[in-house]
Amino acid sequence: MFYHWHECARCGAVTNKASHRRTPLSYSWEQEGDVWKATASCRCMLCHAQWSETVTATGTVTKQPTCTQNGETTYKASFELGGGFATKKVADIDPLGHSWDDNWEYYDAQQHVRHCTACGEPEYQDHNVSLRGAAEATCGKDGYTGDDYCTACGRTLSEGSVIPATGAHDYSAIHKTVQPTCTKNGYTVYKCANCGTVNPTHKEIVPALGHDYSVEHEKVDPTCTEDGYIVYECSRCGEVDPTQHVVEALGHDYSDVHRTVEPTCTKEGYTFYKCAHCGKVDPTHKDIVDPLGHDYSVVHEKAEPTCTEGGYTVYACSRCSEVDPTHKDIVDPLGHDYSVVHEKAEPTCTEGGYTVYACSRCSEVDPTHKEIVDPLGHAWGGWEIVRPATPTEKGEKKHTCTRCGVSETAEYEEQGELLLHSSADDQTGNALIVTVPYARRGSTATQLTANASVTYTSSDPKLLAVDANGKVTFSQLNIFRKSATVTAVTPDGRTASCEVRISLKWWHYIVWFLLGFLWY
Repeated sequence: MFYHWHECARCGAVTNKASHRRTPLSYSWEQEGDVWKATASCRCMLCHAQWSETVTATGTVTKQPTCTQNGETTYKASFELGGGFATKKVADIDPLGHSWDDNWEYYDAQQHVRHCTACGEPEYQDHNVSLRGAAEATCGKDGYTGDDYCTACGRTLSEGSVIPATGAHDYSAIHKTVQPTCTKNGYTVYKCANCGTVNPTHKEIVPALGHDYSVEHEKVDPTCTEDGYIVYECSRCGEVDPTQHVVEALGHDYSDVHRTVEPTCTKEGYTFYKCAHCGKVDPTHKDIVDPLGHDYSVVHEKAEPTCTEGGYTVYACSRCSEVDPTHKDIVDPLGHDYSVVHEKAEPTCTEGGYTVYACSRCSEVDPTHKEIVDPLGHAWGGWEIVRPATPTEKGEKKHTCTRCGVSETAEYEEQGELLLHSSADDQTGNALIVTVPYARRGSTATQLTANASVTYTSSDPKLLAVDANGKVTFSQLNIFRKSATVTAVTPDGRTASCEVRISLKWWHYIVWFLLGFLWY
């Protein structure tokens, strides 16, 4: 954090290491809910490196709120970066608001007043004028207009005056009401609303209602051939209406099904109807439905075809089950499908195998075909030394078949020194060192040969790979690993080695740094 320098892009060497030249700290503020946070930042004027630090500020109330003004909080933030600090004043305390006295006092003819219990500030308001003590004048008693007073401070603002008695009755109150009936009038008698005197000269008459013949008193329903009637009575007094109301005969309604016979394949069907009211059968009409005819869609008899014989299908009517005498579906024989293994003998090392097939449907064995598999031959494993050879006596070695377990032994003579030969520089020896120029991946680096039967291995297959015949090929360019050792081993334990070294051109290093192993 305290220095800058130059660094070589290739080798990583560091030069010109020097202290940063930082600009003065700059501050910014941000509010998160009820918390204020401050950020201090600066940069190096040479390398343009930037630093910043954000801290949570602590607040102190520096001005208390009043009834009408906000209070203030001073926030301070201290930073480790540069040892600086920043302050900010925020008017974030709401005013307290006035605490008004509950009692209003008379101020003048237009307003009353009350004061804040905290700061003493007055609040003026117009009087809430209302009327009290008002009374209407009656036929025998004076009235009063009432006094105007304020409902808040209670002060009487103006006095009322007396209203002289009227001296006349007010016949607006109901004294007695008699409801009208079907045959008699009704009436209403009124009295004075003030003194209760009954009006002797006026009575409101309500005319008689008359009968309301709307309720059924007696009813006889009409039939298909005879009329019916209805006698009504008054809904209020129950008097029967002397007039009889006739309902005409309905007549027959032949809409209900009396009997239905469904049609068959060879016979027609029909439907008889009856009256929906009295049930009488219609003597003049019958609905006729034509015969359906046969529907030969149901399988009556079916014989599946076999390998040697054909099949067939006979159909019957889906309604009456009569067998179709004119049609039969014929299916040709299927023929044999020799796809199922009937008998199988696996080949062994010394004897052949075979497979015999049978039909998948009838299981008949195929008489014309048999698959023959030749003997596998022994799969010999590597030679094992049973008895080592000496300069004067032959040794004995053994190898075993990996399939059948049969072993075979043979004598061998002591061998001389194991030698490798390289095609790279045409050298021969037990421990060769050859140098080869790098070529593209997969190309041959060198061909090794031995003076005995050997197994080859590479110490770095990712750099140089070797096959069973001693062919060494390039696997992958790597400027940090430039050699690998190929080792040859005989069954009796003799070894020889060849170190293959790779020589690189200057442009190989450039390609490696630009593209790496993706290019090769």
